[in-house]
Amino acid sequence: MSITREKFIAMVKLQLDELNDKIEALETGARVARREAEERHQQELAKLRHQYKLVVAKLNAPTAASADAYNGTSDAPQRQKADGAFTHPAERVATQAR
Repeated sequence: MSITREKFIAMVKLQLDELNDKIEALETGARVARREAEERHQQELAKLRHQYKLVVAKLNAPTAASADAYNGTSDAPQRQKADGAFTHPAERVATQAR
C-alpha cells in the first residue's frame, strides 16, 4: 500500500497548517503576556515615582524649617517616616533587581 504523491503533499500541507495555527496561538499568548507585564511595570513605576515625590517633599521640608525645629524631639516621628519612605522603596527595588 503505497502513498501517492498527491496524498503525501496533502498530509504535509495539513501538518504545516496545524503547526502554523499553533505558532499563531503562541504568538498571541506572548503578545498578551508582554502587554500585561508592561502594564504591571508601568504601575510599579508610577508607585515609585509617587514615593520619590513624597521623599523629595519630606527632604525639602526641613530645609525650609529652622535647624532648631528640625532637631527638636517633636519632629522625630516625622523624620522616621521620611526615612522609611525612602528606605522601604529602595530595599524593594534592590530586592527586585536580584
